[in-house]
Amino acid sequence: RRAQAQNESRVSKKLSDMTTKRVIFLVLLMMFTIPDMEVSESAKYQRSAGYGADSVRRSFDLMGANPGLEGYRTSYERHLLHYLYHHNWFNQLLDRCPYDRACSADSYSSIFWVGIASRSRSVASAKAMEATPRNTTLGAFVQENVQR
Repeated sequence: RRAQAQNESRVSKKLSDMTTKRVIFLVLLMMFTIPDMEVSESAKYQRSAGYGADSVRRSFDLMGANPGLEGYRTSYERHLLHYLYHHNWFNQLLDRCPYDRACSADSYSSIFWVGIASRSRSVASAKAMEATPRNTTLGAFVQENVQR
């Protein structure tokens, strides 16, 4: 019986040592891997270029779904103009913002191209005409945002 008790204590000691080693290994593994799994603050939120494009698309879709309502068209045009203004690639060349408020030099992404894509030329042409901002909205936008 004494030999059996000694064997059991050797086995339990070995198991205890193995468990301790595994726990230490897991703790060290978690200490080194969990910080790499955290998402940075900048990655948690959509960038301005993606957010702006989504905003323009949503307002364009709303305008298309409600063609008779003037407010949807104005909203779309203003979203588009704000997006183009804040991501204007030529203003990225400026050393500083020429105005007291936010300008395109504050954005870290620039727009390269804006257009309508369709398999049908007639659909693309009709959508392009629909998507073109009116001169009155453009003039009001310039007065409010560009000129002081």
